[in-house]
Amino acid sequence: MTHRFRSQKEEDLIVAAQAGHELAFQELCQRSSLTVFRMTAKVTKNHEDAEDALRKALHGSNKKHHASRIGGRSFQSIAHWCE
Repeated sequence: MTHRFRSQKEEDLIVAAQAGHELAFQELCQRSSLTVFRMTAKVTKNHEDAEDALRKALHGSNKKHHASRIGGRSFQSIAHWCE
């Protein structure tokens, strides 16, 4: 159901996610998943380890996303959420 956010620019999605739009945050994670997976696969050289790393990155980004909304912390790029 993130289709309403699919055509938006990353910057607009970040603003929407910071404003509490969970679907915007999910769209950001969806867009970055393949890139994050490719990076982790290069590093780990193992498909299963890369999947685990992706899961951990997305889990961590979700925690940071919720903390940013609760604590007022501002993130300027999706890269911060996927560190």
